[in-house]
Order: sequence, then structure tokens, then C-alpha cells
Amino acid sequence: QLVAPVTPEGDGHVPPREVPHWTGCFDAVFCGYDPRNPNARFSAPNKLFEALAAGKPLLTGTYGEVGEIISRYGCGVAVEQFTAPLLREALDALSIEEFRAAAGCRARALGEREYCWDHVRQRLPELYASLGVTGRAFVHRATSGADAPIEMPRGAPRRRRITLSAVEAAG
Repeated sequence: QLVAPVTPEGDGHVPPREVPHWTGCFDAVFCGYDPRNPNARFSAPNKLFEALAAGKPLLTGTYGEVGEIISRYGCGVAVEQFTAPLLREALDALSIEEFRAAAGCRARALGEREYCWDHVRQRLPELYASLGVTGRAFVHRATSGADAPIEMPRGAPRRRRITLSAVEAAG
């Protein structure tokens, strides 16, 4: 059964702060971006991380970063095309409690292991250094309101001053 949250406006859109609650209410998360859109191929959408954080399997296409992650780690179902027969087959698989629970457990474990703030925070200095950014950076943590210092590697020449912001979602 496909449902959307009931909102006062009747359009199914909810405020961002309510997304974790609503994601947790459903059995799976659908991420159906148009595969012809380059943005869908070269990005990892918020829906991926919302599903991982909630421990919910994701139904998506086989294209792009999100399709690769879901296929590699078994965190849901990735279909070649968004056609009625393929979506029906995917929903049938997700309707099996054991399959859905196992995919959800893998999603949650992957989120906690690879896509959590502590893991990403350790990788940021290396990533910044590969871009030629050195020095000290502060990343604002929305949950605590505190700035978390990240010591940048020294060695790479300073190319330009940039300001980056990474926000950790509550939960």
C-alpha cells in the first residue's frame, strides 16, 4: 500500500523536522528520481540517508550512487526502470517481512558504520587535503549547537579560502 502523510494542505509535504518521524512510520522508502537527470546519477539524495537512519529498506533505480549503494549492500530493491511490472515485483519482495526486516537491518548498520557523523568527520580532512584545503575548519553540529574542530592536514599548498558547512541531522 502506498500512502503519504496527511497534512493540513493535503499535499503530503511535511516540514523537514518531521521527516524522521514519518520515515519511521512506513515499511520502506521510495526514491524514484528520473534517471535521465544528471543530478540523479551523480548525487546521493537525502532519501537514501533518511532510509539508512531509520533502518528502512529503499526502493530505487539501479542508476547513480543511490542505486549502487542499495545494490552493493542489500539495503532494499533497485529496479532497472520504473515500470509497473518491475515496481510490482519490487513491492512484492518488500512485502515479505523477513526480506524487509533483513534489508532494514542492513540499512541501519550501513548508516551507523559508513554514513554517520563520526565516520565522515574522520574522512573530511583527507578529502579537504585532496582539494588543496589546509588549516583548521569548524563544522557546526546542529544537534549540539557547538562547533566541532577538525584539524586539517598540513602539506598541501593553500589555494583559496572557502567556507563549508556540514549539518548533522538529529537522531
